Amino acid sequence: SRAFRPGGEGGAAALLPLIDMCNHDQAPNARVSASDSRALNLQALRDIAPGEDVTLSYGELPNDFLLLDYGFVVEDNAHDSVTLSFDPGFVEAAKAVANVGSAVDDMKVQAWQARALDRLGLTTQNKEVHMLSVQAEGDPPVDERLLAGIRVLCCTREDLVQAGLHTLGKWTPARTGAWEASVLKTAVGMGLIGLSQFSTSAEEDQRLLAGDASSDMKLAISLRLGKKSVLTRCIQALEARLKDVGDEGDEGVVGAVDAVGAVGAVGAVDA
Repeated sequence: SRAFRPGGEGGAAALLPLIDMCNHDQAPNARVSASDSRALNLQALRDIAPGEDVTLSYGELPNDFLLLDYGFVVEDNAHDSVTLSFDPGFVEAAKAVANVGSAVDDMKVQAWQARALDRLGLTTQNKEVHMLSVQAEGDPPVDERLLAGIRVLCCTREDLVQAGLHTLGKWTPARTGAWEASVLKTAVGMGLIGLSQFSTSAEEDQRLLAGDASSDMKLAISLRLGKKSVLTRCIQALEARLKDVGDEGDEGVVGAVDAVGAVGAVGAVDA
């Protein structure tokens, strides 16, 4: 618990006497720097008043890592996320939640869709994708691989998914309309499914935190509450973008807008 990772997540841990007594802060007043002799130094970033804590940034780390490696979580952590395993069946379930019709009548992945997913690295064993912490307007609520994969499975034309990851996964694409609306609603559905997996509501978690639970239990509850916050903000960002996306006369998609918005708002609050 006294180890510090100068290289951040994935880097080697080191014992740094005195330096390892500095607590983490997302806006620290000091940093660890390397000298020519390969020694690590503690360097002030501004004037530090007598009696003021000296703080460091342990790195741009999600709460999962901070809890397991350092034993604490950060409220409203900008680097937190919710990890999902990408699967076409999960996407279809999200479409059902969002009232978005399947792109394919038999709900099977077409050969050209499978090829597109393979190019995106979504048919291998490592299919982790993420819903991200939204801190400001315009921040993408999902990572580009997840967004690209949903676009592939919501598409009905092979020629539209020939682009690479950075194009298919772009948060603000050049093309909008019915296809993009169905993509956004499907992502909302994934967020709602994620929220539905928790056995407690946010209000219940707040009551538990205010109660006499053990410190370890309160850390676990804080981690859980943070994940719910990430999902709720993702849903809100997706729904906000839905308002800016036209449906180009697709009655099936247009009819789902209000329903998904209502479900998203209620589901986010209740969960």
